[in-house]
Amino acid sequence: SALTCVLEDLKLKESFENVVMSGELGYCKPDKKIFEHCLLLMGVSDPTCVAHIGDDLCRDVEGSQAVGIHPIHLQRNPPATSHHGNPSSAAPPSVSDGVVTISSLADVVDVLCASRH
Repeated sequence: SALTCVLEDLKLKESFENVVMSGELGYCKPDKKIFEHCLLLMGVSDPTCVAHIGDDLCRDVEGSQAVGIHPIHLQRNPPATSHHGNPSSAAPPSVSDGVVTISSLADVVDVLCASRH
């Protein structure tokens, strides 16, 4: 699959215990079965302890919310101005309706650490 190739090319495949691909399961996001399958693979009974990062509002955000997983919406091309009206290379993380929106995967660690407090 394309995902496997990307993970191998970036030398990240070994960083994951499990990689779930919808084409192999027979159902796709936003079907809650794919999220439930991931929780089962990870041995997690409380989905509120999990975050899902994705760039699609329907498939990723709504799909993960349907099973109680915290969505993090990756919006790689946010508006090009900062909160001060100056050009910005990346918007700061924001929260709307319980959904955290980030513009870079570099923000994930900060968002997850902030949610623990």
